[in-house]
Amino acid sequence: MSDKEASQGMLSDDFMDIYVDLKKSLSQIDKMETNEAIEDAFWQLKWGFSNHWGNHCINTLRYLHYLNYDGKKTL
Repeated sequence: MSDKEASQGMLSDDFMDIYVDLKKSLSQIDKMETNEAIEDAFWQLKWGFSNHWGNHCINTLRYLHYLNYDGKKTL
């Protein structure tokens, strides 16, 4: 599949991927004691946003926007 091909996913999968990635990263940050480790964890969080769960956020927003503004109110 190329970037320009249409694809279909599930909203629940997008929410789950976002939740799992954020939960994992934030849990690791809570356990860290050095500033360097915390800085690395934040870098990982930023990388995940740029390369994985950020896409799920955009897809979720796009779908919710479509429902709200195109008259499609049901999931």
